[in-house]
Amino acid sequence: MYMGKVPVLLENKNKGKWSGWFMLGSCNESTMKWQLRLNIEGQAAPSYLNFETIM
Repeated sequence: MYMGKVPVLLENKNKGKWSGWFMLGSCNESTMKWQLRLNIEGQAAPSYLNFETIM
């Protein structure tokens, strides 16, 4: 199920290290599969991170 776009708020900590947070939506599914897509300036293709949440 597509849950839409979720903004990720990032903060540059130092020397290329970043920290961020985001809030995910929830529904009646006990396990949700997610994909984080990062568009990084200067990088030709986005980076992806797949993960699951379990309630």
